[in-house]
Amino acid sequence: LWSRTLPDRLFYVSGAPNGDVLFLGAENPGQPAVRQVILKFTADGTGPSVDACIGCGPGFVMEDGSGNRVVLHAGILDDNYLDYITSQGLQSWTTRNRAAVAFLVLFDVAFDSEGNVIAAGSFSSAGGSFDQKPVARGLCLLKFSPTGQLIWLDSLGMDGTFAGVGTSAIG
Repeated sequence: LWSRTLPDRLFYVSGAPNGDVLFLGAENPGQPAVRQVILKFTADGTGPSVDACIGCGPGFVMEDGSGNRVVLHAGILDDNYLDYITSQGLQSWTTRNRAAVAFLVLFDVAFDSEGNVIAAGSFSSAGGSFDQKPVARGLCLLKFSPTGQLIWLDSLGMDGTFAGVGTSAIG
């Protein structure tokens, strides 16, 4: 059992497959230089390692078994976006500005056994596109490769929200 002082504002806590604990938060809220950070503690409480990340508001962070992370950020206006950060702490890809006309609101993400990212969300209007693929208004599922390529997009054509998304042990 261990405890630590955390940033001024904490948005999300998650566990990594190896037992490490990740915190997404912000330092210096209300100040001109707000910095969103990912804090990582080992399972025994050692740490934290601190990574700054590009985001402007609440969100969450997940990590796969190799230490790669996906961060969901609140965006400007109606949309939000994913950033994929490698185990070396480098931003590899983002979904920011990949939707045309239709805002993409993401609810949850998961990694599959091959490091692909499955995202559950909703498009706010019909007639738009994501990576030049047409989308319908409403719920959608997207799958991205570890390099950020859109593998598939399924517009479900119904309104609502997802409570969560997950994958089986075999992906």
